[in-house]
Amino acid sequence: MTRLVILVLLLANSVSLLKIFTPSEVRVKLQRNITLSCNYAREDKEEISDRKIIWQKHLGNKYVDVAYFSVSGKPDPSIHKDFKKYLENRTHLIAPQENLTTATLIINHAVCSDEGLYRCWIEFYLNDAIDDNQNQTSVIFQAEASEPDEFIVEHTNKLEENQSVRFICNADVGNPPGYLQIWKIPGRSTDQELIYSSNFTNNTFIKTDNCSYFLNVSFTYNVSRNDNGAVFNCTSQNDLTRQPGPYKDSKPISVLYGPEKAVITLTPSLSVYSVGDEEKLDCLTISNPPPVYSWGFLSTNSSEEEHTINLDRIGSSLLLKNLQTNNSGDYICSAFNTFNGKTLNVTAVVRLSVKNPEIQLTSAYPMSDAKLCQPGEICKEKKGQSAVSINIWMVLSIIFILLTVIFVSTTAYSFIKEKPNLQSCLREKDVNMSPSLETKGRDNSEETDQDGNKLYDTAWR
Repeated sequence: MTRLVILVLLLANSVSLLKIFTPSEVRVKLQRNITLSCNYAREDKEEISDRKIIWQKHLGNKYVDVAYFSVSGKPDPSIHKDFKKYLENRTHLIAPQENLTTATLIINHAVCSDEGLYRCWIEFYLNDAIDDNQNQTSVIFQAEASEPDEFIVEHTNKLEENQSVRFICNADVGNPPGYLQIWKIPGRSTDQELIYSSNFTNNTFIKTDNCSYFLNVSFTYNVSRNDNGAVFNCTSQNDLTRQPGPYKDSKPISVLYGPEKAVITLTPSLSVYSVGDEEKLDCLTISNPPPVYSWGFLSTNSSEEEHTINLDRIGSSLLLKNLQTNNSGDYICSAFNTFNGKTLNVTAVVRLSVKNPEIQLTSAYPMSDAKLCQPGEICKEKKGQSAVSINIWMVLSIIFILLTVIFVSTTAYSFIKEKPNLQSCLREKDVNMSPSLETKGRDNSEETDQDGNKLYDTAWR
């Protein structure tokens, strides 16, 4: 009823109620000063009685008086008796003055119990009616998150993939209450992966003497082979903490697992190799503990059996020098490791084809691999590459045959052309060789010259 009367009077006089302005919240760190300022605005008809500007604090379910102020500054501002022992030696009160309508409560060297909800309450008179107004301020302590006190990774001595580890982390997460996060840094990478973040609503915070909150969490995680060598860290942070927050690392973990799928690489990598070539085979797989390698060979010739290759083997590599055609076949890489009483292995197979460098290519060779040999050509295959060259011996043979044919033809032609002359000569010779009439009856007795040499008839030469 009284408020209604005042409201009617105010409306009649077109005057508003006394106004109060206070900050909605004051954030402060431990041992810093808390400044609570109460500004008010009033009309001349609004009278404030002495000690009726009051800073109060919410305790339990009600507000209790902390400090009193007067408009004129007299009497001096004072602390309520219930707070004297607690605040008297660390407070500073500033009363309003004629040109200063502010009542200020300063609490020095703030402690955790100073945190809470405060309000400025003013009682005033208007036309002999009493009224009051008030405004609230929250005092909130701030504290940055601290490095975790403890970060533990619990697991068996010989941790295998798909087994679990348990993380335990506890830290001061500051004020306002923060959170804890667990990150994974893979052994083969520098990128971090978030695997756990605490939930504010599902965690129990413990208030500390430093006005901050303490949090303890545990988390179970199933490891994979990719976690081998990984480092984990637990970070503590809140709204005041710059990223990344303070953290504590674990030691790298070792995860045991069998060999992955093996892969064989060839250097050089060709479809067909030539006799005399050199080839390197590398077998690659990953496991923990590291794998043990062995090589086997199965010839494409069914008469040969599989056997172990020991020559020129260095770890996972196999070096084949001076390849021969009997090196054609399947090369088998086996890799295995042993842990926790188990042996795990994988195999990989690659086939090599070794041929003589000079082979006659037939239509069995795809046109994309080589050209078909033409007469007078030799098709060669060297290091898997086909090439065609001229058969020099065939060329020489052809040249020899041509020269022979030319020679015989020329000789025959010359003989045929000279045949009439030859016949004429033969007839003349036959005539010359016939005995003449003068000598036909001559005695064929031998004659001698003066020196005693025998003489013959010139007709018989």
